[in-house]
Amino acid sequence: MPSYPYQPPTWMQQQHHNAPPAWAQPTHNYIYNHPPPPQHHGPVIPPPPAGYPAAGGGASYPWHGGPQQGWNPDPYAHRQPHQAPAPPQEQLNPTELRSKKWPVLNAVIATDTTLARFKVTNKPSQEILASTFYTFRHVPALATPTTHMRLFSKQFPWCIEIPSQRDITCEMIWNAVWSLLQQPLEDSEWGMLCAGGDAGQKRIDEIIAANKKRLELNSFGDKRLLRCDYLGENVWFVGLEKDEQYQKKRLLPGSKQAQQPMEENTWLISMGK
Repeated sequence: MPSYPYQPPTWMQQQHHNAPPAWAQPTHNYIYNHPPPPQHHGPVIPPPPAGYPAAGGGASYPWHGGPQQGWNPDPYAHRQPHQAPAPPQEQLNPTELRSKKWPVLNAVIATDTTLARFKVTNKPSQEILASTFYTFRHVPALATPTTHMRLFSKQFPWCIEIPSQRDITCEMIWNAVWSLLQQPLEDSEWGMLCAGGDAGQKRIDEIIAANKKRLELNSFGDKRLLRCDYLGENVWFVGLEKDEQYQKKRLLPGSKQAQQPMEENTWLISMGK
């Protein structure tokens, strides 16, 4: 058998034996050979559709009813930067929120707006929405500087006097109402209810039912009959309002309050369900 000198394998034989292709770098060892990654170029922008003018131009097309804007290769060119509408002035300055019926009164404590109701069996800071409470807690209750306010109510017989060395705020009013109604009923007050006939007995039943319900919701609460129990189901602070005729009638003749009527700074507390 004739012998032939050794011949190196051809290119086709290298390809057949999984040798690196021609485009592989000879200085690298490839276990798996893949074609080179594609080159990244900018997005392909198609030409403008037939019949459309160039970008920035304009033409009138009767089937469109008016001028047709020029074709723009940028598909998002029509979008404008988002511009949020400017918030109302009242949102920027809570002191500008005023009751429509009583413009001197801040709207957050007025009955005609009722922006912050709370259940007087709990602290205002726990009942009022946190964003509302912390926004209005230091806001003056009245438009004019006030250091003394007097509060009555048609739903309960007690009076609230709020003296202050600084301008009275909404939080002062909330806390004053809550604090008054956490006091226990006096023996004299209970005696008057007992002597009140059918109306007094009805009120007694409502007080006992309200006390039971309050303790069911909070077993750690004060078990005594409190002034908030006197309200029955009307334990929600709705706001302040004016009734000048009732305010004058409510002043005890000959009392210090009658001698200092404070008509402008006297308000009525409205309670509801």
